Amino acid sequence: MTWTPSTGTLRGVGLRSGDQLVVSWSPGEQVGVASPAIEGRQLAGRWASLGRRLAGAETLVRR
Repeated sequence: MTWTPSTGTLRGVGLRSGDQLVVSWSPGEQVGVASPAIEGRQLAGRWASLGRRLAGAETLVRR
């Protein structure tokens, strides 16, 4: 996504999760964002990175 606040144009990536939008941006080429939920001993959520058209999903389990 691209938006233009008073400080200049920014490029970033965002995820919509229900009624929430999580956005991240970086001045460099490598930028990403994750929106995990805590579920007991694990994190489960979605992620996206700049330049990719599809989001991914993953579950991390604490050992």
